[in-house]
Amino acid sequence: MTPVSSPKFVTGNRERKTEIRIIARHGGLEATVFYVTILRDLSIVVGTADPNFRVRRIDHEGNPLEGPENVVDRPHATFHPPALFHLRADGIPRVLAGLVWTAPEPGSPHFASPWLEFTTSSLQEVDFVSPPSARSRRKIPFFFDVPSRSCSVVLVADFIKKNSQAVDPDYPRAKYLIAGDVTMRLRIGGMEPQAEATAVFTIMG
Repeated sequence: MTPVSSPKFVTGNRERKTEIRIIARHGGLEATVFYVTILRDLSIVVGTADPNFRVRRIDHEGNPLEGPENVVDRPHATFHPPALFHLRADGIPRVLAGLVWTAPEPGSPHFASPWLEFTTSSLQEVDFVSPPSARSRRKIPFFFDVPSRSCSVVLVADFIKKNSQAVDPDYPRAKYLIAGDVTMRLRIGGMEPQAEATAVFTIMG
C-alpha cells in the first residue's frame, strides 16, 4: 500500500469542496471518527462519523430536554463566515446557533479563540477495519493513534490568528485548516471512556 501523508496545513478553495477524514488507528485497524469539510463558500463543517454519537436538545437556560424526540443523532456543526455557526443533523431543525470569535479578541494574550469540543462515547461499538489498499484522493486523512478500542475520542476545533502559519509549540500534533480569512486548529486525541457523547461550544460574548 502506498503511504499516505497527513499534512499539517490544508487550504480550502472556491473551486471544489475539501473533504477531510479524522481516522483513529489501533492494532493495525482504523475507523473514521470525525469529518471536516471546507465548502466552496468557505464554510467549515465539523461532524461525527460515529453512529452512536447523540446529543440532547437544550432549553434556553442550557438544560437538557427529556424524551426521545429531543435526541439528535450524529449532529454536525457548520461555521458560516464571518461569525455564525449552527449545530444540526441532516433534515431536522437547528439544535443550536450562535456567534463565535474567529480570531483572539483584541488585546487577548491567547493564541486561539475557542469554538467547539466534540467528545464521543466509548468507541467499543465502532467498526474498526483494515486499512484500504487505496484511498480516495478527494478525501484527506488525518490519522491519530488511540490507546484502546474502548476509549473515547475528543476533537477540539478553535480559531487562531488570521492566516497564521505558526504552529503552537504546546500542540505539535495539531492540524490546521485555512479557509479564506479564517484559520482553524484541530486537536484530536483518545481519553478515558465516556458514558455519553457531548458537544460543547464557546459563543461570542
